[in-house]
Amino acid sequence: MNEGLAYRERLLSELGDSIVAAANFFMNVDENLFDGHQTAREVLSHLVFWHYEYCAISQTLLLNQKPTLLAGSLAQLNEQATCKYQKKDMAELARCLSEQQNILELNLRHLENWNVNFPFKKGCRRIDVAGRICSINNHIRHHLVRQERADHRGEAWIKAYYLDPTD
Repeated sequence: MNEGLAYRERLLSELGDSIVAAANFFMNVDENLFDGHQTAREVLSHLVFWHYEYCAISQTLLLNQKPTLLAGSLAQLNEQATCKYQKKDMAELARCLSEQQNILELNLRHLENWNVNFPFKKGCRRIDVAGRICSINNHIRHHLVRQERADHRGEAWIKAYYLDPTD
């Protein structure tokens, strides 16, 4: 295996590991767990939402086509994700995340040119496939660490630390 292929495999493996960890965590956590920024449901909803987008974009890259990108701020798009998946339970969302990861990985394994731009929404900075995989992985890990800390500290700590602005 040449160095470029080994690097790709490592990136895909690391992302896959992050998805497994996230799916396992979110499948077994209270959807209302709040990390001071978002609930577990909000986090998982937007991870699933974006993974569907990454799959669609990777498919267009595989076909050497220009992807159709979403427009709007991240806050607006993440809110849209929460609304879109509000009727799905956490276990179902976790399974969707894993399923989309399998599709994304398959698409990326068949993509020969990893030097192409892999955008994720209109107006995002240019970044190649490897860079996008790293960015996606870091994003998932960031959310997972924040949610795990909230889970380990417990609801009382969260309420004490993140004061309700209406009080």
